[in-house]
Amino acid sequence: MKSGLKSLLKEVVIEQLKERYKKKYSDVVVDKEPNPDLVVYNHGLKIATVFVETEDSLTKQRAETWKASLKDGSRVIVLIPTNSKTNLTSILWDMNLMADISIGTYDLNINTPV
Repeated sequence: MKSGLKSLLKEVVIEQLKERYKKKYSDVVVDKEPNPDLVVYNHGLKIATVFVETEDSLTKQRAETWKASLKDGSRVIVLIPTNSKTNLTSILWDMNLMADISIGTYDLNINTPV
């Protein structure tokens, strides 16, 4: 998938997450900086920090950012393309973060009869 398409898909995923989380939590902040993509609050309490990654952004350097986000005690969620789960799992084990990071996946499904 081309870089521009990956970026667009990432933006769509962020918007979908924002709408989903707004139904359950009092405040969802979309961060325009790349670290993190979403921060979820409920009545002033930080509930989760969400990072939406692409295949290209899954690196150990990026994992350092996730690790730094753990320091405030809120949950850290990393969303990745479904086919990148093995790569992420390997990075998390290597960095001793497997027990601390929650993993979510996203995928684009197109069903057509022709």
